[in-house]
Amino acid sequence: MNTKQEEVSRVVTLGEEGRQGLLTGVQKLAVAVKSTLGPAGQTVLIESINSIAGNFATKDGVSVADEFFLSDPVENIGAQLAKQASKKTEKTADDGTTTSIVLMEALMIRGNEMIKAGRSKNIVLNELRKFTEMASEKLLSMSSEVTSDIILSTAITSVNNDVATGKMIADLYNEMGNDAIVEVMDSKSDETYSEKIEGLRLARGYSSELFVNKEKSMTREMSDVRILITDTEINKADDILRILEEFVINPQAPAAKLQSLLIIADCSSQFEGTMLTNYERKIIDICIVPAPANGYRKKELLNDLAIATGSVYFSELKGDNLDLMNLEDLGHADNVLVKKNYTTISISKDKKPVVNEKIEALKGLVELEESKEGSGSKKFLLERIANLQGRIGVIYAGGKTRTEKKELYDRIVDGIGGVRSAIKEGVLPGGGVALASLATDVSWAGKIKTKEQQIAMKILTDAIAVPLMQILDNAGITFEESYGTMRATQGEIFNGSLTESGQGYNVVTGEFGNMVEMGVADPTLVTRSALENSVSVAITLLGTNCIITYERI
Repeated sequence: MNTKQEEVSRVVTLGEEGRQGLLTGVQKLAVAVKSTLGPAGQTVLIESINSIAGNFATKDGVSVADEFFLSDPVENIGAQLAKQASKKTEKTADDGTTTSIVLMEALMIRGNEMIKAGRSKNIVLNELRKFTEMASEKLLSMSSEVTSDIILSTAITSVNNDVATGKMIADLYNEMGNDAIVEVMDSKSDETYSEKIEGLRLARGYSSELFVNKEKSMTREMSDVRILITDTEINKADDILRILEEFVINPQAPAAKLQSLLIIADCSSQFEGTMLTNYERKIIDICIVPAPANGYRKKELLNDLAIATGSVYFSELKGDNLDLMNLEDLGHADNVLVKKNYTTISISKDKKPVVNEKIEALKGLVELEESKEGSGSKKFLLERIANLQGRIGVIYAGGKTRTEKKELYDRIVDGIGGVRSAIKEGVLPGGGVALASLATDVSWAGKIKTKEQQIAMKILTDAIAVPLMQILDNAGITFEESYGTMRATQGEIFNGSLTESGQGYNVVTGEFGNMVEMGVADPTLVTRSALENSVSVAITLLGTNCIITYERI
């Protein structure tokens, strides 16, 4: 008997044919995604096996890209690598996925046209990378610091010019401060509203992505949550069996058990696997978050958390036995939001007095540490106080249908992400103006010494003008109707003075002026990340000469 695994045939695609296939894949993805760009971006309807309703509508570029797969293997590789650029941008800046793909397509088109096969290709691509780094630094130098008005305009822009939703996001940040924690959750009704709640943040996220119930934001939302806190490792289900039995969902009456269980503890892979299996089978609504920090810091942080949630902290150092834990030992939170790297827990109003008492006690300890120069303990105490004092803003996304609610939810995620990015690095003139203005920046001329540098610069400057043109196209506005009078020559978008002033055309109002002052601003971090990531992947694709795929039957 031949037990050797049957080898799968491969197809090799070489040279220009392969690069053209990659470009076609990128273009097909871009056609679907770029229609969502800008304040006049259009809705995309998607049939999805990942959606409970079977289909959904969205103006969110990354949601469109997530559902995008092509039957042609070479084209699909191009599309999937373009998605990587957008995903990395979202991970870095919480927004900018559509801009990444628009730039990616433009870079691929111009690169394929201008880069000829031969010894200079790698040199051109290396120069393109260098010029991109310079452009990114230029964007950072153009950045304006955020104000309350800029936070408002950034939020509105990031939610596709939905003024009411953008204002809701901005109001939370402007009322609670730029370091506020703002999250989004599903509304229990049709209404969309915001709430400021007392809460704290734990610097640990879910132990496995399989606990996620919101794929767009990769978060786990939990309501009416009981919380188990311990520094003892949980090795198997029997360790806390009497607790788990309280949360088993009755299949005959699944709505009877409304409470969820959050375990904050270090757990073995065996226990985690058992809980994941039971969660996926809807036997128990549970999530595991590893205990924060190490050593004495772990003990203190868990103790703070226990006080804030009304939990009994079971500690190995005190000889506490998990077998003796009962339901009354668990804490409670109205809402919990768990992400990859942190967990946000609301604090009930009835717990506030005891939390304030703890804060005052910690302040007393800080005074004792004042005389100890460079005291690490003092810094840690201040961190604990800040966390216990934390205020959390939550926006509840509503809608009459599941499709409407998801579409709004996705836009609020983008809006919050846009404001966060703006706070980090400031903002740039929006509407594609910041990138396009670099295309005719006269300072580039002194950097070009060779033919390869000239080609690389041409690829970059042509590509970075495309987002502006796409925003105009989505709004049904021609270039002549908007920027025509400002064009110096047929091949230029702006004249030199515009580069410095940050002026542009507001497609919403039809006015021409300073984009930031008109409330049209893009977070600097978003724009820079989109540029850097799109160029990085474009260089990989443009430098490809051989593609090996599985043969399709």
